[in-house]
Amino acid sequence: MTENNFNFFNSLATPLLNVFLLEDDRQLITGSTDGQVWCFSLSVDHKCRLVTKMDIQKMEKRHQMQHEAVSQQAGVAEQSAVETSKPVIKMALCGSSADTNIDHKKDNSWFCIGSYDGLYVVDLATSELVTALYFKDYPILSITMAGSWSVSPGSNNSMLVLLSSLFTPNVVLLELYLRDLGKMWAVGEGFSVFPSAPPLLDSPLKVELKKKEPSHPKKKAGIKDQPLVFHTKVKSSGYTSAPRMTMFSPKTNVQKNSSPKQSHKKTGLLHRDYPADSAAPTIPCIDLSIASKQVSCLQYSGDGKQILCGLGDSSVFLYKSCLAGNPAVYLGHDKPVSSVSWSLSRQWWLSASEDLSLRIWTHCCSEPAIIMGNTMFSRPIKGAQFYYLDKFLLLASGPSLYLYLYNVDNTRDDIKRCQQRSVVRQAGCFTTSATHVTTLSAINDFFSYIVLVCGSDRSIQVFDMNKGTVASELPDAHSRAIHCITQNKGSAFSTQAPDSYNLFLTSAVTDGVKIWDLRTLRCVRRYENHVNRCHPCSSAISPCGQFIASGSEDNCAYVYDIRSSTYLHKLPKHSDTVLSVAFHPAKPELLTGTLDGKLRLFQSSSGSHLSHDTSSAGHSVPNMTA
Repeated sequence: MTENNFNFFNSLATPLLNVFLLEDDRQLITGSTDGQVWCFSLSVDHKCRLVTKMDIQKMEKRHQMQHEAVSQQAGVAEQSAVETSKPVIKMALCGSSADTNIDHKKDNSWFCIGSYDGLYVVDLATSELVTALYFKDYPILSITMAGSWSVSPGSNNSMLVLLSSLFTPNVVLLELYLRDLGKMWAVGEGFSVFPSAPPLLDSPLKVELKKKEPSHPKKKAGIKDQPLVFHTKVKSSGYTSAPRMTMFSPKTNVQKNSSPKQSHKKTGLLHRDYPADSAAPTIPCIDLSIASKQVSCLQYSGDGKQILCGLGDSSVFLYKSCLAGNPAVYLGHDKPVSSVSWSLSRQWWLSASEDLSLRIWTHCCSEPAIIMGNTMFSRPIKGAQFYYLDKFLLLASGPSLYLYLYNVDNTRDDIKRCQQRSVVRQAGCFTTSATHVTTLSAINDFFSYIVLVCGSDRSIQVFDMNKGTVASELPDAHSRAIHCITQNKGSAFSTQAPDSYNLFLTSAVTDGVKIWDLRTLRCVRRYENHVNRCHPCSSAISPCGQFIASGSEDNCAYVYDIRSSTYLHKLPKHSDTVLSVAFHPAKPELLTGTLDGKLRLFQSSSGSHLSHDTSSAGHSVPNMTA
């Protein structure tokens, strides 16, 4: 290892006191006199990557805010206000009694920091304080300020801590049981995306849309057979055609097939099953410029054959997943498109815009089947999607969460072309505690009662739509308001463990990406190697559940292993900030969208047999759908 790898420490104002090496994870942790902790990953080429930076005082304040019932004492606040620093005297690894269930094994990411005033147990995966043991809370101890620490593992899942006093000739030996620390960290009973009981009788999910029965109007007496039609073509009566001379001509040379041949449907480049052991998609194969403004959102169809692109120029592009050929362009919004969503049946899709409107589109039609205009909402629509196996439309506007029943009618009346034949009816409205909802997420691929709602107050609210109430709330989930939330939904081509579907991601400006476990209602890992200072860069989970992709403002996309906080691959050479990322549901591919309106497709190294021909992808975009 060369000295240049650590040159940035030369610019620090305070000296380093302690260094700790995690051999299994190949990570190096350093601590300074002012309570700053840095964690680096050591790669094979001996280059160091900064994984996370922690401040003991800031972690302590967040811990006190989130656990007011545990530590809401005046003494703690006064001590935090008086003390200027918490020097890192000693660091040691301690086993975690909590199971993140990401890799179905225990993740020993807890380590302890010994300082002047006590012992701090930190979760390295989340950069959060698990608990703090202060000397002042234990009057039986003869030490008020520690001068030195020594930590070693004990028996029966415990730690032995030997410490000496700073001002008095006292030495104390402590035994800490990790299971007790785990009880301090427990936050109560969690939830699951899978229903444990059928819907209640008065559940909002039991509401049905009454469909109108077709009415047969009575025939009115009047002038019949009017020479007025509303069609472009009229079938000829046959009076001007030549008389038919040959009435019957038998076929005598008909060839019979000896055996019926089975038809083999072309499946293109789709796999029957998503390759679970495939490498992350890192090889660029297609670069495509589609607009002059940002690609706000991307979503693949469930079968992986098409991709929706919501753009900043108020249009929606519908591409083939291979990005070949001209896209279908759907116009109608007046402001940038904020979200797009496919229905589970893939018969229609929706788009929501900053112009306070939502539109539902169908195949082969340039006009929307449903328009929910600006008279229905006073705030921009956030997180619009289909919900509960396409039964409902789920969206948020302002501080409210809306549930709509709908019926898409594709029939057209040539006389009343402007009249909408589809039906939309509100099934429920739920108010959140925030000033406005920033984003939301729910699973549509199977029945699920859980809806995750993020607010402007930096909170995450867990809605139980079976009861129509807030089941739980996570305050101060990020330091800024969450702009992206993504659940681990898998795909129809992949299979994951049932518990894996309880994981979800959140992204916030300046606060990285966090992965949460719905069963424990706590953050289990943090990813912050990418750059996100001002733009709403999105994140996504691969269908196999092994990788996380995130946009970044350094013109790169980052791919993380879900089990590690350091990035696995950095995908450079984008032309601008990467705003949108989306994984292909059927094969290991990653699509990125940038701030300047460009798409870039990445494939896996194990999928080199897929087509790399980009000649058909270079084209001009038409202005409207034919």
